[in-house]
Order: sequence, then C-alpha cells, then structure tokens
Amino acid sequence: MAEHQKVTTPFTPPTSTQQSSSTFDATTKDEVNNALHSRIDHSPSDTQQSEISSFDALVTPGNKKHARQRSTDRRNDPLGLSILYTPSFDEPTADIIFVHGLGGSSRMSWSYNRDENLFWPKVWLPTELDIRTARILSYGYNAHFTSQGPNSIAGIADFAKQLLFDMKFGKDSLGEDLNVGHRPIIFVVHSMGGLVFKKAVMQGHNDDEFKGLISQVKAVLFLSTPHRGTNLAETLNRILSVSIFNHTPKRYISELMQNSPFIEDINEEFRKHAPMLQIFSFYETLETAIGPKRVMILQRASSTLGYPHEVTTPLNADHHHVCKFPNREDLSYRSIKGVIKSLVSSCREAKASLQQVQSTAECEKIILLLGTFSNPEDDYTSILQLWRRGTCQDALSVQEIQDWRDNPLGSKILWVYGQPGSGKSVTTAAYIQDMKQKGLPCAYYFFRYGDSRKISPGSLLQSLIYQIAQELPTFRQSLVTMKDHGVSIEKW
Repeated sequence: MAEHQKVTTPFTPPTSTQQSSSTFDATTKDEVNNALHSRIDHSPSDTQQSEISSFDALVTPGNKKHARQRSTDRRNDPLGLSILYTPSFDEPTADIIFVHGLGGSSRMSWSYNRDENLFWPKVWLPTELDIRTARILSYGYNAHFTSQGPNSIAGIADFAKQLLFDMKFGKDSLGEDLNVGHRPIIFVVHSMGGLVFKKAVMQGHNDDEFKGLISQVKAVLFLSTPHRGTNLAETLNRILSVSIFNHTPKRYISELMQNSPFIEDINEEFRKHAPMLQIFSFYETLETAIGPKRVMILQRASSTLGYPHEVTTPLNADHHHVCKFPNREDLSYRSIKGVIKSLVSSCREAKASLQQVQSTAECEKIILLLGTFSNPEDDYTSILQLWRRGTCQDALSVQEIQDWRDNPLGSKILWVYGQPGSGKSVTTAAYIQDMKQKGLPCAYYFFRYGDSRKISPGSLLQSLIYQIAQELPTFRQSLVTMKDHGVSIEKW
C-alpha cells in the first residue's frame, strides 16, 4: 500500500494567512479524528494504513514540504515493467515479477527506509544460489493517490491491462523484447498490487492474445492483499475531494470500498482460476504506527483467500514492513525468500526434466540422421579396466594437458600420439575419467585396429557429432531441424 512516514505533529488548522476553507477545516478534522480515534472493525481493511498514514500529509500544512519530497522520490521510480536482474550464465529458469500497492512505486516500495542498498529484489535475491537462475522484474503504475490535477479515471482494471501489455509487448532498456511468457512466472504482490495481479490473470484468460502468456503464471505470493476491500476507501476519497492542495478522488480507491461490486466480482471470478496456481498468502501480526496511535491494519481473515490449497503464513511485521526489510536475517525476509527459493527450484527441476525428455527424443532423431555407429562408452570402459589406480598422475600434471582442460581460450582438441603399445589408450582413458569426475564435457573416440567399424574417419565424425549434440542443445536442435527437413547424411 502507501509508503509510511511517521508524523507526530498534531493537527493544526490553517491560519488566516493560509489558503483554506471552512468546509475543509471541519470535514477534514472530523474525518481524521474519526479515523484515528473511533473503534472500528479493521478486519476487512487492508488499505487503511495507506489512507490514514497520508492524512497528516494531506491536512497538516507544516508537513506539506516533506510530503512533496516523499512524493517526488517515489515518482523517480520507473513505470511499467523493468528488469532488475538477468542471469548471465544461462537462460533464466523463471521470471519473478514484483507488483507494488496503493501509493507505492516500483523500487521504493521494496526498499527499507527508501535505502537503495536495501532494495532486496535487486540487491539480495540475485546473490541467493537457488534464486539467481531466475530473472527478476518490477512493475510500476501510477497509484499516487495524493497526486494533484484532474480527477483520475484509471482503475485497477487499467493497471492490470497495462501489466498484461508490458508482459506481452514490453521492451528492455536496449529496445529488445522482454519475452515474458517463455518460461514459468512467479508473482510477488503487495497490498493493492494483489488485486492488480488477480485482475490481470482474469483478463488474460478471457483474451486469446494473452492466454498463452497467462498459462505460464505458476505461483503468487500475496503480501497483505485486501481481498475483501476496506471501509475507509470512501473516507479517503472525501478528504481528497476537499483538499486545499488540489488532491482529487481516485477511481481505484472507490473500487477498494468494502463489498464493492468490483471486489465481489473479482473474488468470484478469480476463484475459477486459482486451482491452476500455487498460492501463498502472508499476513501481518504487528500493529502499524499511524500518527500517535498504533492499529492493526489488516487481520488474517482479510488478507487470506480461504482456498483449500492456499498456504497461509504469518509475518512478524506491520503492514509496511511485510514487503521491506532492514537486513537479510529479518524473519519476514527469510520466510518470503524461502518460498521463492522453493518455487524457483521447482521450475529448475521441471525444466531439467523437460529437457531430458526432449533430449532423448532429439537424440533418437540424430541417430536416424547419422546412421549406425558404435558406442564409444564401451571402448572407454573396456580400456579403463587396464588402468591401475595411482598411475598416469604425471601425465595429468603435464602443463599442456592442464591448459587444454582449464584454459577457456585455448584449443579444445587434444591429440595424443606415440608408438604402438606405449600406453596412449590407457592414458587417454585416465584423461577422460579425470574430466568426468570434474563435471567437464568431453567427446572422445578410440580407433581399434582390426575392427572395420572403428578405423574410418567417417565413424570418428559420426561419434563426435553425436557426443557434441548431447552436450550442446543448440547444436542438437540444428541437427534435428536438418532431419525434419529431409536432409540425409551419406555413409562415409
């Protein structure tokens, strides 16, 4: 929801030298007093923190300058979908998309005390071993409800449509396609951002243009999302409408009213799509400071869906700090990080399993393309049996061997030669074993005198092509494409 700034300055009515109106004085003071001091049922009210925490900035002239600075800081954050991190060592196993809430922004909402060094989706997650294989993005939209100017007609559905559009057609900073939807998608959403996510899922399923994209959404982490609306949305809009600072009511705030048609419709339809998702709902357990008081903004019943397969988890945090953390050891961060790690690991395992199935099918096609050839593994195993443990160590320590094995810029071909019976085959088998133990890819071939199948250059090429294809997916797929287009390789 909104970024929180604790304000202890008491309410001060405008003096005669300040721009004011008697209507604003009476209405605003009454609204604030009612909001802060009346004992209302907060259980369905997620957005109360965002609204109440901004009352001081709206009605206290002494805080106007500070509020403007905070607003400027937020608006420096990018709108739309932007990339925070991309793994450089391999194709991403998943996309993780962060969506902020009411009054928030794409970066500051996730940064403790607005410190960029504590912007955890960008600074911390890419260093986590089990998460760094995923790409990380953040989505920003104009939910600054204290903005001045004409009445905004934008609603939650509009923010959701823009999210879908950016996922499908968005570009990165270099003008390249974001290509969201080519891999599993995990959402992390705070407060009203959860409603934007739910609406986007619904819109995507109902539009053929986005169905394929939405089918890749596999999981969502809801952080204090107001699934049942709030009874303070109307109060906030009334205050905005009479503000001396030219604030205006917002449509998306009206949609957050408790039991509004929008809330009821979105809950009814999202229930149909929920079984296809892994859902994790986190709820706050600490009261949030609002002026001189502390109140519980959102109870568990308001921030959970109640679905059979939903996983609900408490966080030792108030409403603002369910999405930002002072350090990596923070219990709330560790809980959320743990879920993200589990989801990314599942995506990685699913990708590896799929690649294995695809690899097996593709290798069968390559065998048809190349024709019959002997398995070099049989010769390697047979020759290795002649090796005695502890021997060939000097050969493995030769500088030329180490350069060939370890230098990425050096030659990838090793030619072992010598007199017949000098131990070339056994030494080579020791080299191969050393490579396998180190997890390094290695293609090899043994010529066998007296075996007509293993003395021709053609047999060598067939075997090496097949082994390289097993290690390099792009090379393997190119060979499969040749086979699919009817290309044949004549026997050498």
